[in-house]
Amino acid sequence: MNLFDNKINRLNISDLQYLKMLTHLDLGGNELQYIEAGSFNQCSSLLRLILSGNKLQSFPHPIRLPFLNELWLSGNQISSLRSLGGLSFCPIMERIELAENRIKKVHVEDLRAFPRVKH
Repeated sequence: MNLFDNKINRLNISDLQYLKMLTHLDLGGNELQYIEAGSFNQCSSLLRLILSGNKLQSFPHPIRLPFLNELWLSGNQISSLRSLGGLSFCPIMERIELAENRIKKVHVEDLRAFPRVKH
């Protein structure tokens, strides 16, 4: 589903509850500032989630997406990898894009949640 470059500023649990078979979701280029915890958990088939180019400062905890392989968070306002700790419930995550954020320091313990990340 491609919702790129709209004016979406908030995502609630009920917004995606019927999209269980969704494999790709592009919410990039919106105005997202808030994502309610659990908003993506009903999208259990999700492989790629694109949230680049929004106004996110953190990521909702926990996120339980067993097949999520790619997460794009470039161009947001994320300042710490600790805000991504809830991704430890995404066991096959191989790619996380975090370019153009506000990250100043990377702690080794922050990376333990992503043992399979290659990119």
